[in-house]
Amino acid sequence: MLMIALQASIREFIQKEDQQFVIPVYQRTYDWKKPQCMELLKDIKKAGENITVKSHFLGSIVYIMDNHFHATGVKKLLVIDGQQRITTISLLVLAMAEYLGQTEQSFAVSKKELLNRYIYNQYSKQPETDIKLQLTKSDKHVYENLVRHGEVENKSHNIIKNYLYFMDYLLSENPNIDHLNYGLSKLLVVDVSLVRGEDNPQLIFESMNSTGLNLTQADLIRNYILMDMEPEPQTLTYEKYWYPMEQKLKNNIPETDTIKNELSDFLRDYLILKSMRIPRKSSVYDDFKKFYESKYTRSKDDINSLMSDLFTYSKIYNIITKGKDENKEISNKFLSLNKLDINVAYPLLMKLHCDYTNGYLNKSEITYLLDLIESYVLRRLICNLPTNSLNKVFLSIIKEIDETNYVRTLEKILLDKNGSARFPDDIEFKEAFILRDIYNMNNKNRKYILSKLENHNSKELLNVDEFTIEHIMPQTKDLSIEWKMSLGDEWRHVHGKYLHTIGNLTLTGYNSEMGKKSFIEKRDMEKGFRDSPVRLNDSLKNLTTWNEAEILKRANLLADLALQIWFRPYYSKSNEEYISKFIGFSDDWTGKKPVSFVFMDNDYKVRDLTNLYTKLISLLYEFDMSNFLSVIEDEDFQNRKFCSKRPEELNYPYEVSDSGIYIEKNLNSNAKKKNLELLFEKLEIDENDLIINF
Repeated sequence: MLMIALQASIREFIQKEDQQFVIPVYQRTYDWKKPQCMELLKDIKKAGENITVKSHFLGSIVYIMDNHFHATGVKKLLVIDGQQRITTISLLVLAMAEYLGQTEQSFAVSKKELLNRYIYNQYSKQPETDIKLQLTKSDKHVYENLVRHGEVENKSHNIIKNYLYFMDYLLSENPNIDHLNYGLSKLLVVDVSLVRGEDNPQLIFESMNSTGLNLTQADLIRNYILMDMEPEPQTLTYEKYWYPMEQKLKNNIPETDTIKNELSDFLRDYLILKSMRIPRKSSVYDDFKKFYESKYTRSKDDINSLMSDLFTYSKIYNIITKGKDENKEISNKFLSLNKLDINVAYPLLMKLHCDYTNGYLNKSEITYLLDLIESYVLRRLICNLPTNSLNKVFLSIIKEIDETNYVRTLEKILLDKNGSARFPDDIEFKEAFILRDIYNMNNKNRKYILSKLENHNSKELLNVDEFTIEHIMPQTKDLSIEWKMSLGDEWRHVHGKYLHTIGNLTLTGYNSEMGKKSFIEKRDMEKGFRDSPVRLNDSLKNLTTWNEAEILKRANLLADLALQIWFRPYYSKSNEEYISKFIGFSDDWTGKKPVSFVFMDNDYKVRDLTNLYTKLISLLYEFDMSNFLSVIEDEDFQNRKFCSKRPEELNYPYEVSDSGIYIEKNLNSNAKKKNLELLFEKLEIDENDLIINF
């Protein structure tokens, strides 16, 4: 290991004439905003104005010394940690220099001295090396125009924003520039130089990246993939794959942080699809490294193979999230799905579209499957089923799907789900659809439902965003005499039960004008129900009253329409051969007889569920003994008939791995499942590390 770490002042570090700080192409762009600039400025002012402050530690600056960069006579240092601080200090110095050029005050330090010390390599005659700091991509252009021409037109760019912040401070506060310059000289850094081929920049980068803004999982993955490549292939790989991928995923997204999150989300979904495991959002980078090391080497060809695959799937991801397929019908299916906010389905949707592209699915099949997934999600939403297990449901489909009979197997997998993962049948769905509080669902979901009902099988689609949701029976509790008479003696009950349900909701462009009006007034007013272009109002045009019977009649009509839109395939004995061969914690374990299971990539044969239960608990104990012993003292286990150190307290005790701890074997199937699920949760073990075959 040839890493060299020295303490130095930032002035000594930057002012050397024979070096240039180069930000590699794989590094993130300049991210610091006003709060970070304010904090840095406060530290510099404090150090400069207080003689008792000997120094202020700024953090580490880590760079790679590279022998490829000696042709110009200026040594180029590839910065892998510290670019945000170096760039911000450079912007402050530029502002100080500009202020010195404008002010009539006299200071010991001159504009020229500041620029030659911090900004320019004054003896370099080459335009590519005469500026000490070389940023990457758009940052480079903006920064160099600011340095050379004082150009500040691009006011939305962080570089210009922060430069102008420093200028505003100087012009409004008129500080002592000598104090600021003195404060700069007190800034200390740890100067960490690495040698390519001898040190591992990635490991050092991970351990030292503790200051400034947190890197996203995407930042860490990008650095991991590209960091130890030689400069030329590194640049080619970045510009051919990573940069276009990053740009593609940021279409129509104005905020930088959102762009980064979307890229991190894509990488997580890609990892789920490829590894068939669900990483925590905070551990995507760590899991990605494990995945990479299990599939690829650090050769240039392997890196480009991975990047090519990532780039291909990023295009698919963009199609899914933006609804931009070449086929309009498929695009509309994705747009419709996205209104339900089911990003947990993205890994499965990526697989479907990839297989469609590769010819495993034709157009009619993929559109049917997208409709099927939409139906599954919407029915569960209406029936108020939990969404926290959906990522595991969709992962199970990826694991179990048979590409030779795609449609039938996906149907069967969904129909075979039980318990909280079930696909609600027509009876359950219709009952829930009639009585569900649709109005108080989030606005995106309720608009989606009304839009689908309104536009089903219509050639002229109505843009529901131009309309508001109207309660036919008014929301007010202070109902008029006309409304009370219309609703009957039980008007309070009717109002409380059906107010926000689908039978009482419609669309109108005149919500504020309808208000508390009677039903007849709402029907006959100008552009009221009778004259409405909204098809949802067709059944209202000839009614003379609005009461419980009419609400339920309309609700049943709309529920029958909902059964067509959000369909459920019929179970058929002919599908029996496609029954899932795997079960998870979201399934009903009653009557299941496992034959084997996979835990942490190791296979185990079992006789029955009890054998699986005892063997798996022993493995969990051996996996993390101290944590296991702590977990079973948790009140969640103390309140269950789970274990004891006294076997006589149990009906059918089983000792866990000679530990002196006994578990109860005499439990029904789902009680065993619940105990295992709770252990996995408390031990923080991913459920996807367990695959049960029966």
